[in-house]
Amino acid sequence: MQAYENQLTWRISASALDISTLMRERPAAEQRPPNDLRSQCLTQGHLSTPKAADGPTISSTITTVTGGCYFRSLCDTKVFVVSSASVKLKPIVQQVKSSHPSFSAQTSGVFQMDVLAIPADRHKGWYLSLMAPNTKGPKFAWLDPSRLYCNSQALADCVKDLLIPFHNNTIDLVAGIDAMGFILGASVATTLGKGFLAVRKAGHLCVATQTQNYTDYTGRNKTLEVRLDVLNPGVRVLLVDQWIETGGTMKAAIQLVERLGATVVGVAAVAIENTEGGKWIKENYKYSHCIPEEFQSLIDRKYLESFKNFNN
Repeated sequence: MQAYENQLTWRISASALDISTLMRERPAAEQRPPNDLRSQCLTQGHLSTPKAADGPTISSTITTVTGGCYFRSLCDTKVFVVSSASVKLKPIVQQVKSSHPSFSAQTSGVFQMDVLAIPADRHKGWYLSLMAPNTKGPKFAWLDPSRLYCNSQALADCVKDLLIPFHNNTIDLVAGIDAMGFILGASVATTLGKGFLAVRKAGHLCVATQTQNYTDYTGRNKTLEVRLDVLNPGVRVLLVDQWIETGGTMKAAIQLVERLGATVVGVAAVAIENTEGGKWIKENYKYSHCIPEEFQSLIDRKYLESFKNFNN
């Protein structure tokens, strides 16, 4: 994509900020609507002019995005595309100030992608950048994948990607593991038009259950349980959890399903880390996760480059 920053022109009036661009022969493919540009927001800053004698202070938000750059005036809801991906916030601010010294600029740091926005280019795994890093210390998981569920398209695309390997499999029932596996598992079940079985932590079901002890990712000993009146020989089950780190929880769920005579069609999660337990699952069961192969090493190191876009 070409850079258009040198073609930017400014016109300032007493009551409104008119930002226009001179983009010569810009390909139609690059003419993205404002919402698509907004959805790819990476960095924001703030520009304002002093209050004019006959008008209000003029303010605008400038945003660098993956596919371009836009200004949104606080006194005018119109969005003006002004640049391409090569432009960063600081050069634009400097350019504006050199043209119009009356402009003042305050950068507001790096902002994460708008959690509710939907990008125009939804490549496989695009929603992974929505996951938030741990900010509370070692007692918690190293990231929070559930942030992506807040975006309806992200959740839908995640489920779609998870189901690709199972298109030719017969699935009678989806089982989700307590607790975050309930959200993803129920979404998978709804997409497939199948029922959903909750694999609970022990002590919550008021009916007869089968239990299985296990050690979770924190090293604590726990117990899973499942009701006895659903799983029978011949029932084909897709097991879903949010994340598989050590594999202990998923292995316990597999044991419960198989002990009651049902068949595990496969295992699905946002990610399966290459721990001993994660590898065991991959080697013994059909599996699906949303992590592109080139990013697996980042998952195993428990760090994503997208974390840099979060303010702690």
